[in-house]
Amino acid sequence: PTPYAFTLRTSFPPASATPVVGEVPEGLGCSV
Repeated sequence: PTPYAFTLRTSFPPASATPVVGEVPEGLGCSV
């Protein structure tokens, strides 16, 4: 489960990671 979530975050670009950071923990599995 740890590497799975880590891969998703690494896939996201740095520019898109900033605004998504707040929505990642809330809709990590829902958004993806």
